[in-house]
Amino acid sequence: MKLGKITVRRSYKPSRIICDIISLAGAAVIVYMTERFINSGEQIGGERAAVSVIFPALALGVLAVYAVLVLKSHAFKRYKITKKNAQEIYDWYAFSVSLIKLPLLLIIFESMLTFQEISLGIAVNLLNFRFILYILLIAIIIRMAVHRVKTLSHEEKNADVVHVRAVVEENEEREKK
Repeated sequence: MKLGKITVRRSYKPSRIICDIISLAGAAVIVYMTERFINSGEQIGGERAAVSVIFPALALGVLAVYAVLVLKSHAFKRYKITKKNAQEIYDWYAFSVSLIKLPLLLIIFESMLTFQEISLGIAVNLLNFRFILYILLIAIIIRMAVHRVKTLSHEEKNADVVHVRAVVEENEEREKK
């Protein structure tokens, strides 16, 4: 995989592995609950059962988009990518994309539950502030990732340059007088 013009290797940190496992479990729960909802078809109409298939499709779509974003090479033209910072930038990028999956899957899960409750005739409050919080969380994760990548790609000053300051000692000043 390439980041800019630099080849980086795919690496998994424990935090990213945990995010991936939780998101896979969330997608499995969405698929399982939809399957159970469809199988209880005598309580609901076939039309509503067919519409509920959209939720597992969305969850699997989120996982597919994650795979494409992580496995595809990226140019990152706005950032200065060097051999020193390329691997760390890729790690932060991959972790951020992995972290964004969680609130997206929670939004899908909450929508699925609301749809199923409405289909079963259960009274539901459609004003759900958690959606706003999930969207805010996604915005915070994206902003954090952009800031971190910008910080990592910031041009480092040349380490070979040594700054020297001239210090005049008191004895030299007295001799001059």
